Amino acid sequence: MLNFTDDDKKVIKDAYKIILLNLRNYLQQYDAKDALEYSKIVFHMLHSGFFSINRTINFDNNFHYLGLPVEINQRVQVMYGICCCRHAAEFLYDLLCILNFHPSLIYILVDNETGLWYKVNPAIEKANHQAILLNNKYIIDPANKFILQMKKNGELILLDSEYLEHLETYQEDNIIVIGKILKKYYTYKELGIEHIYS
Repeated sequence: MLNFTDDDKKVIKDAYKIILLNLRNYLQQYDAKDALEYSKIVFHMLHSGFFSINRTINFDNNFHYLGLPVEINQRVQVMYGICCCRHAAEFLYDLLCILNFHPSLIYILVDNETGLWYKVNPAIEKANHQAILLNNKYIIDPANKFILQMKKNGELILLDSEYLEHLETYQEDNIIVIGKILKKYYTYKELGIEHIYS
């Protein structure tokens, strides 16, 4: 794993906190009624590239992601513009927490042959997909842009997850800050540089 300088770790941690706070303030202007409404807005923003340095997003399960130090949340990969389900789910999870909802992360094994989903908590090493569980009633999947409602009989109902109202332009300088730092370390990785010194 490529080590990050102490300064870069601090900048990323601080910038990520500010991103969440500013995003919370931005979202509150839309008077969303619940976590599902907020999730729909974030789905739209995420898939439109609002949270990434290049204003595009690519969901890639096979990308060779940087191994980030424990002090840096994996969810910041979203700011680089290439992420997978766990990065997107954890980013939305953090946002829902700061909005005072009480989500949890759910780990899923998706059978590649049948497409069936199996909950694997707590055996997360068997999971190949991650989403958010809300109120033990909804599965929110930001990577695939859908919301499922779980009925008591185990049936899953697909809910509408499109946000159709107009969104104001969103710009957050800290997204660029994190994206540039990650880009620097991805470049180091491509060049075969393994050690960076503070």
